[in-house]
Amino acid sequence: MTDVPIKPTTGQIIFEAIQDLHSAEQVVTRETLRKVTGFKIGLIDDHVRSLVDGGKLNRVVNGVFVPAIVRPPARAISTTFLADGLVKLEVGDECLDLIPFALHW
Repeated sequence: MTDVPIKPTTGQIIFEAIQDLHSAEQVVTRETLRKVTGFKIGLIDDHVRSLVDGGKLNRVVNGVFVPAIVRPPARAISTTFLADGLVKLEVGDECLDLIPFALHW
């Protein structure tokens, strides 16, 4: 059995073109995408609309797009102040013991 390379979908090609143009500090428009991908404007519009609705793409102004900023999921953060001045800081699964430091001159 031979490994057949997986051909990217039209949506993937358009999204990768948007990311590449944005990384190269180029303005991403329908016309720019048409020139880069060779796809028809109607096809590009359908995929851009779906990417905007899916949250992968933001519309800056009418006809100009940028990839959406993807942030990592939030982690639980907890701070506990103990009577002796010690502070326990928990971020996700990590726990830090913060000990107060005083300079005496």
